[in-house]
Amino acid sequence: MILISTIQSIATEEKAILVGAYLSQRHQTQEQYEQSLQELEQLADTAGARVLQVFTQNRDGYDSSTLVGKGKLEEITLYVEENEIDVVIFNSELSPKQKRNIEKIVPCKVIDRTELILDIFALRARTHEGKLQVELAQLQYLLPRLTGKGTEMSRLGGGIGTRGPGETKIEVDRRKIRDQVTKISKDLEQIKKQRQIERNLRIKNNVPVIALVGYTNVGKSSLFNLLYKQLNPASAKDEVLVENKLFATLDTTVRLIELEPKISTLMVDTVGFIQDLPHNLVAAFRSTLEEVLYADVLLHVVDVSDPHHNDKIETVEKVLTDLGVTDPRIIYVYNKIDIRSNYSEDYELVVTENSVQVSVLHQNGIDQLRALILQYIFQDYSQNTLSIPYHRSDIYAAAHEIGKVLSKQEDEHGWIMAIFARKSANEGFIKKHMNSIEILERENHEFTV
Repeated sequence: MILISTIQSIATEEKAILVGAYLSQRHQTQEQYEQSLQELEQLADTAGARVLQVFTQNRDGYDSSTLVGKGKLEEITLYVEENEIDVVIFNSELSPKQKRNIEKIVPCKVIDRTELILDIFALRARTHEGKLQVELAQLQYLLPRLTGKGTEMSRLGGGIGTRGPGETKIEVDRRKIRDQVTKISKDLEQIKKQRQIERNLRIKNNVPVIALVGYTNVGKSSLFNLLYKQLNPASAKDEVLVENKLFATLDTTVRLIELEPKISTLMVDTVGFIQDLPHNLVAAFRSTLEEVLYADVLLHVVDVSDPHHNDKIETVEKVLTDLGVTDPRIIYVYNKIDIRSNYSEDYELVVTENSVQVSVLHQNGIDQLRALILQYIFQDYSQNTLSIPYHRSDIYAAAHEIGKVLSKQEDEHGWIMAIFARKSANEGFIKKHMNSIEILERENHEFTV
């Protein structure tokens, strides 16, 4: 098996330059293009590089051979030689042909945005499933790039772009990679089946699910930790890693919390999104990201101190749409409102009924968020108090299956049970046993913000 090498720290910082091409015909503004380059610099920093220079070029279209023009490539080569650059990072994905041609000219390591993100994911993956998902994406990226490399397949040195399958078995050929892809895909399919069994069990037990989504590095994991700590103070020891870097947390985390006494809820923290997230990664992480499809409510965490937060909202929503989320219950959690209020806002913050402004750092707005979550989750739930006669032990047993038994007592007629469940399950149970049980109280849960 090809093992992913996850390096905890990088001994020597690599010197890097960034290269981007702005296409006037592409549906992207100059500001969005510059934002993408800034994000690429953040990605490089996360991977352990120090960016010394950024080269850009305005073009009508990408050069099919070298992406940027040969004159720009000569300028880059001169800078690389004069400053002993270790790695050149292109903001666009390079075709196998483009990468080979550039490597013949530029005397250092050449990688693209996709390879950089894959490298970071290899660095961050911790669980067995996460490592398998990253390895699958890396192998799928590597496979079409074997053509014509021969003995040049060897990834000499170390650092950015060298973590993963290429550095551990440089003689691997197409057949072996395909075999490995097949094996990993089967392993992930088994994990997916197990995950589906767990989801079905949650649905059967009427356990509501809250999933946190959002752009990377917006404070999603910090909010996750805060909610878990507040609602489970005795158990809040195993917190999610929080770091001011892109993709600080990669593996999906699930915690059991109690938004209401005696009513358990699962809270799921998912991987952060980013512009141009590699398709191989989305495909590899699909079973993990599908948690959002089964959530009762999504918390879309947004960093409102970022002037480009609306663009990032669109990026997240596009990924959700690609995953099949068509009619989600989304609460927009506008985080870092305290930072935003420190300066003159020159961009509009869209406030709606399904949004709440919070500061995770100062723990402001969390009570309002909790109330809004309850309102969204429990609008499909109801609580019925029923009297079940002693001679109908079968109905008594069935009552425990449809939802949460909040209380239970006995009188001269039978068991008195308060059952909290989805409205459909409650109504179906009552309809089925109408002639044998007595309805003492029926109520819908309503929460106001």
